[in-house]
Amino acid sequence: MICSVCIATYKRPTLLEQTLASILAQVLPHDIIIETIVVDNDPERSAAGIVEKHHDTDSISFKYFSQPIKNISLTRNMAVHKASGTYLVLIDDDEVASPRWIATLLKAADKYGADGVFGPVLPIFDKSAPEWLVRGERLFVGTIPATPTGSPATFTWSGNCLLKNSVLTGVSGPFDPSYGITGGEDTELFDRLRRGGARFIYCNEAPVFEHWPAARTRKSYLIKVSLKGGNSYTWRKIAASKWRILKRALFLLKGLCVGALSVCLIIGTLPSKVWRTYWELKFASNAGGLLAVFGHHYEAYK
Repeated sequence: MICSVCIATYKRPTLLEQTLASILAQVLPHDIIIETIVVDNDPERSAAGIVEKHHDTDSISFKYFSQPIKNISLTRNMAVHKASGTYLVLIDDDEVASPRWIATLLKAADKYGADGVFGPVLPIFDKSAPEWLVRGERLFVGTIPATPTGSPATFTWSGNCLLKNSVLTGVSGPFDPSYGITGGEDTELFDRLRRGGARFIYCNEAPVFEHWPAARTRKSYLIKVSLKGGNSYTWRKIAASKWRILKRALFLLKGLCVGALSVCLIIGTLPSKVWRTYWELKFASNAGGLLAVFGHHYEAYK
């Protein structure tokens, strides 16, 4: 059986090399063949030489494609369209997979009869990362499942995901290009698939590890990510609703209430850097949601 590992990349040659090395090091069942598909969103094709350095083996092949338009959805779509596998396996270009990553995801999909399996994306913090961030890891990193393996995946991500290729049959895109510079294209797709009857679960035993450079551990960065996430979430929910005016009104009411509560809790948790920051991020997420209510789609990657 063929599994297609799909990687969208943009100007991260050193990190991409580590990602590909972890794919090459996979411990696979004897009947599994991996095709690794790298789609480069850099017009200067900075990833080409990295992919060319990796030679095919009996069980793993490497394919390179270029998609120069700055749009993560178009880049992911090219990877999906080039894939021939029974399963698609998604990983980001700043992540490293554990040795039995693919085998464990496949085993979970078979055991639980799932159409998609989501594994943890665990941070590798820079040495300069603040202590409060490391201590509050589960509060600030939204890609660590809080429920046991086999539980329904309520929150989804593309950084560590196995998906039946067949569930994408007839699905437009499948990633929506309108989310290509705002982010949220992956969750929007998984929401659509779930509404169409797809069943998604978590698998805690199949982690990947994501590089967090110093810039990413700053509170200003975390606030920006929270703003983007809240904006994208609210935008998706309004867009998917049949009663958009009512949905906007409900999100407006929620935004005002949660915003006021967040301010109170920020003040109430001033002595604790972990919890104060947590509620500051909640406030930022809520602010992003209010922007979506008033028709602003935050372009995080423009």
